[in-house]
Amino acid sequence: MKKYLFLFFAIQFSWVSAQTNPYFVSNATPVLYRGVYNVLYLKSCENTDPIRVTCKKENVDISTEDNSKYIIRIKNNYNSPEELLEELENLPPKKDALPYGIIELKIQSSEKTTYQRFRVKQIPDPSLWLGNYRPGNIKAEKFRVQKGLIAVLENLDFDARCTVKSFSILRISKQGKRFFLENGGPKFKEETTVLVENAQAEDIYLFDNIKCKCPGDGTARNLDSIIFHIK
Repeated sequence: MKKYLFLFFAIQFSWVSAQTNPYFVSNATPVLYRGVYNVLYLKSCENTDPIRVTCKKENVDISTEDNSKYIIRIKNNYNSPEELLEELENLPPKKDALPYGIIELKIQSSEKTTYQRFRVKQIPDPSLWLGNYRPGNIKAEKFRVQKGLIAVLENLDFDARCTVKSFSILRISKQGKRFFLENGGPKFKEETTVLVENAQAEDIYLFDNIKCKCPGDGTARNLDSIIFHIK
């Protein structure tokens, strides 16, 4: 399923500025996200001529559904941050080169051409939930029936999903005994399920070494640990 980010970019040009910047760009922030379908609305301030949007970057795909709606997808050409840094260090300096993380779109009609720059970001880190429960205090009977970790993207205006790839789980019992397991994937494996089902009041469960992958990620990202206190 395609993941769309609808951009309503509030760059509003006055009559004077429209003489040099002939387009109204409709969007929420000057940001495009990697790995999702960013929807950009463009409207000419002067006429209804067809508008053409292009970008010099090879990893930027642009398509249009009509003369005002443009779908922009930025692909990640790198498998890891280290691979990107190595590539940047080996690149010869270019005159008037844009800083990394910035792309420039060329917007043109039959009469005029203008350029609009956008920051390129990866999707923010998701929050981690245990089923429908956030980290913190949880009753033992509620904790025992949970099936796995869920990566939740909060406060974003588009539909995208991140997936937990692996994690470790540490149970610290009321008596101070420790039980440690590693789990692949978001769902609890058989041994992890048993460890969770053994939860008792005053136990502590630590989920650590959490790796997660979101749209646009070359490799899995590391997320912060989460803790549940059993009541």
